[in-house]
Amino acid sequence: MAWWRRALDSRWTWIVPFSLFLFGALPWGLKRLCWTTSLADGIYIGTGVAVLWYTVEAFYLRRETVRQNEIAIQPLVVVYLEAAQLKIKNVGMGSALFIRIQPMTLIDPAGDKVPFTAKFDALSNLAPGESFILGVRSTPMTDGVNPAHLDPIASLRTPVKAYRMTVEYQDVRGRPHVSEMQIDEHGIGLCPFGPAALVPVPE
Repeated sequence: MAWWRRALDSRWTWIVPFSLFLFGALPWGLKRLCWTTSLADGIYIGTGVAVLWYTVEAFYLRRETVRQNEIAIQPLVVVYLEAAQLKIKNVGMGSALFIRIQPMTLIDPAGDKVPFTAKFDALSNLAPGESFILGVRSTPMTDGVNPAHLDPIASLRTPVKAYRMTVEYQDVRGRPHVSEMQIDEHGIGLCPFGPAALVPVPE
């Protein structure tokens, strides 16, 4: 039965009968029904149908080509924890440009659960498959707290509550993209797929 599948998948299986219908059966049928005065008129109608069919096929082919081109330049930036480091990686097919993570309000898991603002280093670009260690700066939200005593990596690894991290970037055509990361007791995951999606991100 394999040859039947190959025959059905072949374009000639459909082009030849369709052509015979357009330029043979259709003109003859129209003339028999007295809708045309000659076979030539029917052939003209069949040619018009063929041109219309080709136009529709070309439109869908062009749309699919555009879609494939869009996928080819589509970046996807994710953030994950590896050992004692916070890393960022482009797991998409296109380069990511001007990557910026929105500042986050975190709670230090040790001691008095001090809240602080975490600001992340910005990156100019990430090639497909490229990863980078993120630098994080901590700014206390209350007076009298030494920033050196705050650990943003520990706050993300053992979160006191669920956090949402927003990663903004562009593709090579300048179109904006956003990745939302959910951080909770299960780890870090790409929304809306959940923690298992990106723990860990393969190198």
